[in-house]
Amino acid sequence: MTSTSSGAAAPVDQQVGAGTIALTLGLTSLVQVVSSLVALSVPVLAPAIAADLHLNGELIGYYPGIMYSAALAACIVGEPLSSRCGPMARSLIAVAISVAGLGLLLVGVTPVFALAALVIGIGYGPVVPATSQILSTQTPRKYSNLIFSFKQTAAPMGGILAGLLVPLLIGLSGDWSGAIHWLIAGSVVALVLMIPFAPRFDRMAVRATSSGMMGPIRAVLSHGSLRRLVMMSSCYGGMQLCLGAFLTLYMVKVVGLGLVEGGMIFGAAQGASVVGRLLWGYVADRFLSPAPLMVALGVAMAVGAVLVTLCGPETPMWLLIVISVFYGGTAMGWNGVLIAETARLSPPGQVSLMTSGVMSANFAGVIVGPLFFSLIAGLFDTLRAGFIAMAILTVFCASFGLVQRRA
Repeated sequence: MTSTSSGAAAPVDQQVGAGTIALTLGLTSLVQVVSSLVALSVPVLAPAIAADLHLNGELIGYYPGIMYSAALAACIVGEPLSSRCGPMARSLIAVAISVAGLGLLLVGVTPVFALAALVIGIGYGPVVPATSQILSTQTPRKYSNLIFSFKQTAAPMGGILAGLLVPLLIGLSGDWSGAIHWLIAGSVVALVLMIPFAPRFDRMAVRATSSGMMGPIRAVLSHGSLRRLVMMSSCYGGMQLCLGAFLTLYMVKVVGLGLVEGGMIFGAAQGASVVGRLLWGYVADRFLSPAPLMVALGVAMAVGAVLVTLCGPETPMWLLIVISVFYGGTAMGWNGVLIAETARLSPPGQVSLMTSGVMSANFAGVIVGPLFFSLIAGLFDTLRAGFIAMAILTVFCASFGLVQRRA
């Protein structure tokens, strides 16, 4: 891997075969799809589990906080392992841990459900840093944003698969435990198929350096350009989760849609996030450099959040879909550009370390953002206040990124 004149690591300039790029991208994307599928299957399974075991279905509200807190801890505390284990092996081990966490649900005891969320999160956290370390050595500079953005479409694709597959598997197997067995079996098959590639990709990757526990946080905060990305990652991550948590609720409670129609609106936003990640990756490679693009996306997602608050019972369905597509394409479409820029700015051998730091900020935002939204919405007794507060916060973070860039 070559480096820029400023000493930061960059995607490779030397000729890389199309077959190698495709294989690397395919494997890293598959790892993230399986990881996301396992993590996002739990909320889809929750209603069936709650009904069967006579549990309070609202307990699932604790799952994201526990899972992402564990992911945050894994990024920070688990980073020292990066210098002892290759990135592909580390990715597969992480997914295997998440699959084991999913299996814990089969115990069928409420306290174990919290443990399952914890274990799934521990496996979920290291995946993006490890796959970024792999991909950074095989990505031509001129296509880096698009290629990393393609990899990051794996996260929403895993969510879409969870929404489609889990109800189908419950129907085919007759209950939620059967669906979990199928999910585990499919994940294990995927892992076994990828194991033979681990030695090759671990050899190709630049050897990672580690600075110990809390090293990722210290590393990114000491790097001027990455501090900007840390702020954006945290705020934008919070906005992304608020969209996922509250858009359907707003459409049902405020706009007056039925649950099916509200789900369609959210589905449109989710689909737009996949297209948006690819679109913004292409834009960053061809027309607008990543730094100003990330600022523009922050402003755009804030506008999207405000547009949602202008929707009411009189808003036509076509306009609701347009607004949700715009909101989803910006608030959920920035991730690939951010990860690619992190890899580009990372010193040699520190892609995993720096990505862990940036993702730690992202997970923190994912945890705190919905709590902040709920607090503001509760104080003003309206969901509109939550969206507006998140819009203001996001514009502030985007402005910070612009100031840091000029400095």
